[in-house]
Amino acid sequence: MEQVAQRIDSRMAKKLLILDVDCGVDDAQAMMMALAAPNVHILGITCTHGNTAIENVCKNVLRVLQLCKRMEIPVYRGAGISLLGERLHDPAYHGKDGLGDVPDPNAPGLEHIQAEHAVPAMIRIVNQHVGQVCLVAVGPLTNVALAAKMDPTFPTKLKSLYIMGGNMEARGNVRVCSEFNFVTDPEAASIVLSHFTCPTYIATLEYSLRHRLPWSRKESAFTARHCSGGGSEMAKKLLLVDLDCGVDDAQAMMMALAAPNVQILGITCTHGNTTVENVCKNVFRVLNVCQCTEIPVFRGASKSLLEGQLNASQYHGKDGLGDVPDPNAPGLEHIQAEHAVTAMIRIATEYAGQVSLVAIGPLTNVALAFKMDPTFPSKLKHLYIMGGNTESRGNVTMCSEFNFAADPEAAYIVLNHFACPTYIATWEYCLRHALPWEFFKEWVNQCTGKACFMKKITAHSEKFSKAKQDNKEMYFGPGFVSCDSFAMAAAIDESVVTEYIRHGVSVELQGSVTRGMMIVDTLNLLQKENQAFIMKECDLVKIKKLMMSALK
Repeated sequence: MEQVAQRIDSRMAKKLLILDVDCGVDDAQAMMMALAAPNVHILGITCTHGNTAIENVCKNVLRVLQLCKRMEIPVYRGAGISLLGERLHDPAYHGKDGLGDVPDPNAPGLEHIQAEHAVPAMIRIVNQHVGQVCLVAVGPLTNVALAAKMDPTFPTKLKSLYIMGGNMEARGNVRVCSEFNFVTDPEAASIVLSHFTCPTYIATLEYSLRHRLPWSRKESAFTARHCSGGGSEMAKKLLLVDLDCGVDDAQAMMMALAAPNVQILGITCTHGNTTVENVCKNVFRVLNVCQCTEIPVFRGASKSLLEGQLNASQYHGKDGLGDVPDPNAPGLEHIQAEHAVTAMIRIATEYAGQVSLVAIGPLTNVALAFKMDPTFPSKLKHLYIMGGNTESRGNVTMCSEFNFAADPEAAYIVLNHFACPTYIATWEYCLRHALPWEFFKEWVNQCTGKACFMKKITAHSEKFSKAKQDNKEMYFGPGFVSCDSFAMAAAIDESVVTEYIRHGVSVELQGSVTRGMMIVDTLNLLQKENQAFIMKECDLVKIKKLMMSALK
């Protein structure tokens, strides 16, 4: 309530607000304060998990708007769970429904909720009113963190940010040392507090307690009960490809583009092997050489969920494709305006149950899609991943593979929350099926434009690999390893993989030397319903055939 009160100043013109709420009793009080202020214009209300389930939050916001006769204000549904997939509610104080469990037969229905998700709505509204909008966040900061992940410029476009959350004296209200809004999504709070450069004002738990108001004899219906408690086209496989386009991503792309039984609905770009700008440029270079520039390309996350950034310039070159100049490369004006994450969700919704997602980079975009739409995994036909490891063999750290190490939290979210059939080509699987260098030489020396392109962009990585393959700790022996092509081959032709093992999997987040390592639960101690198919053996003849076709 206090931070909304700070926005009410009759001496100034109308203040533009976005309210991000987990509408419990005190959220309703803050909303009604803002709605009654003559100098405030609420541009939208975004709903997040917290005091109650997200569905209840949406209903509660509509109840408040109806009571205040302000149903014209748009309401958007946002995150239903924290970044790492946990839920924490406060029924003891707010009631199970968030507003004291008081029946309301005349409550508006959820049909009044906007179709647009809360996070892109936040970004859109702020872009329409750059430097003018104050964001008042009075719930867990999941939506706010996701907005920053989808658009890193989002914080700079806000006029100011007002937060209710956190503490100063290690005084907790749900745990010994933590306040509810922050403990409900600590990772989101960390992102917001670490990376928002706009003026940020925080009403902490202690601040609120020190300025509590005397009890009045009048109690509202909301507070009365709980405030005292604590065809050929049809036959084609539909693919979405999410990548960090380096050399092996380009190889996997070209394999899919050449497959007659595959239709790529879109390519989403993420950070990883190189910067996301280079990734986008590299995708266009590949599409250009394959004469497939009609496929839409979407720009996605530029950093990991917790803002860390790895690159693989030693192997892929600084630009991701061997640092080979290309004066005829298409420009970034060809990128779609829609963000990669919303594009993923839209395409999966339009083709529910038909689309396979092939994720061959860090899993940031994929995790964000789940956070924005928890039904996203259920709409996929399959998920194919290149990443992780089964024997704690690392390639960038002692125990972790690059794609998982580049965003361990994203990998954790995906492996723990995707219920669709999930197939993983691990680092060790790729190493065990290295192709002879003689095959590589034959492959890149086919007399085609595609082969000439491939020969140029792989010269750097070929030299690097041959120099490193004496290291038995990293490699199993000499040979050409196109990691991403193994995941793509399985998506194109299921018969390529001849043996899987099936186990529950997760990702280590805390270990000092094991962070990012894939955990394979061979003893089934995690009791996971959704177990991943981990690729173990493959038909190398079929792999070679797919690769040869890619450059014809």
